[in-house]
Amino acid sequence: MNNELITNFIEEYKSIEKQWSEKETKGDDFNAFDFMHSVFGITETKHSKIVAYFLNPSANHGLGTLFLNSFLKKIEIDFDENIKYNWEITSEDKNADIVIKATIPQRISVVIENKSNEAKDQANQLYRYWYDHIYTFHGNDLNKAENKHISHLVYLSGFSEKTYTELSLEKPENISLDYQKLDESKEFITNWSFVTELRDWLTECTDKLEENSWFKFFLKNYIQFWEIQSLKNKFYMENLNNYFKENNNKEDWKTLNKTLADINDLKGEWLNLFSDKLCQINYYSSKFNFSRDYYDAKYHNDFRWTLGERGQICFIYEPLEGLRIWKKNFYTHKNNYKNEFEHIFSNDFEYLDNDSNYAMVLKDNIKFETEEEAAWEIANNSEILMNKLSAILEKYTYNNDVIELFQKISNEVK
Repeated sequence: MNNELITNFIEEYKSIEKQWSEKETKGDDFNAFDFMHSVFGITETKHSKIVAYFLNPSANHGLGTLFLNSFLKKIEIDFDENIKYNWEITSEDKNADIVIKATIPQRISVVIENKSNEAKDQANQLYRYWYDHIYTFHGNDLNKAENKHISHLVYLSGFSEKTYTELSLEKPENISLDYQKLDESKEFITNWSFVTELRDWLTECTDKLEENSWFKFFLKNYIQFWEIQSLKNKFYMENLNNYFKENNNKEDWKTLNKTLADINDLKGEWLNLFSDKLCQINYYSSKFNFSRDYYDAKYHNDFRWTLGERGQICFIYEPLEGLRIWKKNFYTHKNNYKNEFEHIFSNDFEYLDNDSNYAMVLKDNIKFETEEEAAWEIANNSEILMNKLSAILEKYTYNNDVIELFQKISNEVK
C-alpha cells in the first residue's frame, strides 16, 4: 500500500471539499434543505419521509391529491382522479422505503425504493418488496401483481444514472413461489432519479401553486437542494478526473484501486473481530448456538443465535437490518403464533405482519444506513453495540417462555 499516494489523495479530496465550500459561500443562494443537511444530515430515511409527505393526501400541506395524482399519472397507474380512493401512504413499511396502497374502489399498490444515498442494492431487494407489498396484496394473483397499471415498483436513485441490478430482481430462497425473477418486460419497474424525474414531477406540482404560497417556496428549496447535490457531485468528479489525468500516472490509479480493495479486506477483518466478540456476549449458550453466515457479497452477512440446528428459529443480527427473529420456511406459519410472540416480546419487539420468514424486529433497532457506517461503528464502537445486543439476548434467551415457544415452533414447522 502506497501511504504517500493515499495521503496525497486525501489531501487533494479535502482541497476539493474546500473549493466547493468556498464556491457555495460566494455564489449560491441560501437553501433551507442544504442548511439542514449540513447541520443534521438528511439521510435516506428522512428523504423517504419527505417524499411520502408530498404524496400523502392527508398531510398538512393541505394540497390533497395534487402530488399523488401527478405521480401516479407519470408512472401510468390506471385510476380515476374524480373518484375518492382510500389511499394509504407509509414510509419505512416492512423495510420498503415508501408504499402507496388503495383498496377502494380498486386495489392499487406502488413501492418506491429510495437510493438517495446511492447505496448498493441488496440481494433480492426489489423482489422481496414486490412480494410483500404487491403480490400478496393482490391475493397472490401474479397477473395483477405484474400489471403495471395497478402494480408498480419505482427505483429512485440520487443524482446519478444508477439503475436497479439483476441481483435485486431475483427470488430469495425463503419465498416458495414458482416465479424466479421479476419480469422486466411487463414494464412494472421504473427507474427515477431525484435530479430528473422527481424534479420534473415536483416542478409540475409547484407550477400549479399560487406565487405567494408558502409551500411553493418549500418545494423550490427541495428541488434546488437536489440540483446542488448534483452540481456538487459533478464538481467532485471533474476535479478527481483532472487529478488523475494531469500526471497521466496509470500506476497511481492502479495503486489507489488496490488500496480500495485493501479497505474492503479491512471491513472483512473488522467483521471477523466483531464476530469473535459477539460469541462471547452473555446469552444462554447451553441452549442457543452462535454462528455467522455469509451470502452474496463479502459484507452481506448475519450473526445468529439459534435454538438447535441450522435453519431453526433464531435471533438474527444484520448490520443494515438490525436484530430480528427468523426461521426458515416460517412465512406460511408465523401468524399462527402471533399472539404468543406479542405476549412474550411486545416490550422490546414489534411483530412483522407480512409474508416473510422474519417474525419480529427490535423496536429500538440497532442498524445502519450504509455499509461504510456499519463497518466504522463495528470497528470503533463495538462495545456499545455488544452491550445493546447482550442486554436483549440475555433477557430473552434465558426466558423459559421463549425457549418453550421456540421449541414448539421447531417441532411443528419443518
